[in-house]
Amino acid sequence: MSIAFDPAVPLHHQVYLELRRQIADGLWQGRTDFPGERELADRLGISVITTRAAMERLVSDGLIERRRGRRPQILYRPDELAVPRAEPEPGMLEYGPFRPYTYSVLVAEVSIVPAEACAAFGLTAGDELWQCLRLRSYAGRPRSVSHNVQDPRVGERHTQEQLQREPMAHLLTGQGLVIARIRRRIRTPPKRHWI
Repeated sequence: MSIAFDPAVPLHHQVYLELRRQIADGLWQGRTDFPGERELADRLGISVITTRAAMERLVSDGLIERRRGRRPQILYRPDELAVPRAEPEPGMLEYGPFRPYTYSVLVAEVSIVPAEACAAFGLTAGDELWQCLRLRSYAGRPRSVSHNVQDPRVGERHTQEQLQREPMAHLLTGQGLVIARIRRRIRTPPKRHWI
């Protein structure tokens, strides 16, 4: 685990937010290796006092349980997301004309994915799928980060060159696949916080 710390935000709050996000996404579902205060401090290169404050907030939120001499246990279970919903199958997504975006691949691997993605595939939260995070830029300026999750047999067919050049919709439709999507909206900070 790594966090790009923002010096304008208290460290314990940033650690808390990252752990809360991981728990809510189901990344710790079914696992017994959630880090303790000292292990987390060592991984992140920060003090135990900082990680303790983050862990205490997770306990007060009812997300984890801590006991002396034992690893923290995750209490939050996104299991209800894994039940397929009785909704109609999504149709083919419409996408506009090709724009000259460039992509920087941040992650392209088979690993544990967010609970919503597991639910979309009819899997249990905490399962592994192929996922790709890419920074999308236009005219040299960062625009967004996309997070695509696919069956490993599909995702591993994409080459590094394709991932840096083509929109995911083109890659998938080029393989004759029908596209479904999960959308998660994320607010961006004011421009003064952008790097």
